[in-house]
Parts: sequence; structure tokens; C-alpha cells
Amino acid sequence: PRHVEPTSRAWNNLAVKQTVPGSVFKLVVAAAALEEGLVDADTSFYCPGVWDHHISCWKEDGHGELTFAEAFAQSCNVVFAQVAHDQRADRLEQYAKQLGLLAPVGWHADAGFKGRPLRQIDGEDPGQLFADGTPRHDGGVLAQTAIGQRDVQMTPLQAVYLVATIARNGSLVAPRLVLSLHDGTGQRRTAFAPQHRGEAPLSPETLFMLRQMMRKVVEEGTGSPLKQARWPLAGKSGTGEVVKGQTDNRWFVGYGPADTPRYAVAVVSIDTPAEQPNPVFPVFIRIMDHLAQDMVQSRR
Repeated sequence: PRHVEPTSRAWNNLAVKQTVPGSVFKLVVAAAALEEGLVDADTSFYCPGVWDHHISCWKEDGHGELTFAEAFAQSCNVVFAQVAHDQRADRLEQYAKQLGLLAPVGWHADAGFKGRPLRQIDGEDPGQLFADGTPRHDGGVLAQTAIGQRDVQMTPLQAVYLVATIARNGSLVAPRLVLSLHDGTGQRRTAFAPQHRGEAPLSPETLFMLRQMMRKVVEEGTGSPLKQARWPLAGKSGTGEVVKGQTDNRWFVGYGPADTPRYAVAVVSIDTPAEQPNPVFPVFIRIMDHLAQDMVQSRR
């Protein structure tokens, strides 16, 4: 604390710094496709393991025939590349923006403290879908974007904001670090009211299907290691390629309890050696189990 160097990257709050999200971004693709009526949970696809534009699935021999819900649970790159091929880039960008992935999401006010502008969470990156100059309507670009690669960038805070929005039926609420300020006598001097930013552009039916599919991720998909947690959990895994064949970002973002959501959490292992077992699941379980235990104790 006596040698703080805010200009050094080592001091960055990585929770608010954008990085490669990988398949976590499939939440946005799924939301847009469901809302636009391009697919439903039971729409059939076929994954042979590879597809146009050099898209390959993590399962080398492919998933074969599967529904859209199964493709989400298994995080099938081929299916999501196909789905993105039928979406307009501008429309996908609109959903990403409205779901909070292209701007800072933390609590802020133009006159938040003593009449001065205030951001409770400092240093937030804005996130990104397409970089300047990228031919966003190109089929290959859309396919890579759909699986959270190429130009896509997201902060862990944005990811958990997205998941929390889905869990609370589409209500957009800014994350806060501080509820109020008190003086030395304990008297409250300033309160920071919740900032409700309206509703996500998703119907109740779409939100319900997303929650069902996120639960399926844990029950029978890529998040199955989380079945041993004290609570039933729901969410989305992700592997964002940082250096091809060498290092990845490993993600899991989700909420619990699945049936009555109370907490949303994002865990990211940055720049992880590709051959290393996924380190995020044990951390996610420990966090959620700790919260579950706290809830039990608080009710006694």
C-alpha cells in the first residue's frame, strides 16, 4: 500500500479489463437468435467437427446431430458459426450493446458525490465486438465473432452483468461497490441508490429458454464438474484462444441457486497454458459453496 503504481499494468483491476471471452459470448448469439426467431431450443443441427471459414469444433470428430439447446450445453462452435451466418452483424452488435457488453456497466452519476461526477468502479474497459476496419459482414468474421474470437473483448464484470440480467428476468441493474457513506458517528451522509437501466431487449420466453439452457450446461454439458456444488448452478463456460495452440483464457460465468438466483459470479483464468486442466471450476465451486454456507448461517 505504500508503493502503489497506478500506471503499472500489474496494478490493473483485471475484473474490469477486457479480454478474450471465447464461448461466453455465445450467450449473446443465443439471445439474439432466440429473440429473432431464427432458432428455438429444439431446432436441429449437424456438427461434423469442421465448417466453413476454418471453424473447427473442440470435439474433433464432431457432435453429430444435436438440438440448439444441446449445442449450447456442449458449446459447439460449428452450430454457433452456422447460426451467426444467418444473423446481420449490425443486429448482433445491437444486442451486444443493449446487454451491456460495449460500454462500462458500473454505477456512475454525473453528480454522485458533493455534486461531482462519480464512478464507483474505476478503470472499466468498454468491451468490443468489431475492431475499426474489420469487414464485419464477411462470413468468416461473423463465424469467428459468434464463438467469441477475432475482435471480441469482454470484461469479467460485463460477463457477470449479462448473466445477472438473465437471472433476474431481464432487469438491467448497475453493479455497486458502495451503498452509502457514513460519518464518524455512524450517521449516513450519502446514499447511492440502485440504478435500474430498464429492461433487456428479450422476451420472457427468450429469457426462460436461456436460463433453461444455462442449467443444461451444468447438468449435462461443459459445466458438468459443477454438479458437485452445494447449490444447483447454471451458467456458461468459455475458452478464449490467446496464443493459438499455446495459451487460452478459461472462463465460467453463472449464478446460483439455479431455481432462485441470488448470486452471479465470473471466474477467469487469464492466459492459461492450453494443455493445463481447466482451473476455474474448483474456484467457482468454492465461491458458490461459501456463499451457500453463509446463507444457511444467516438464517439461523
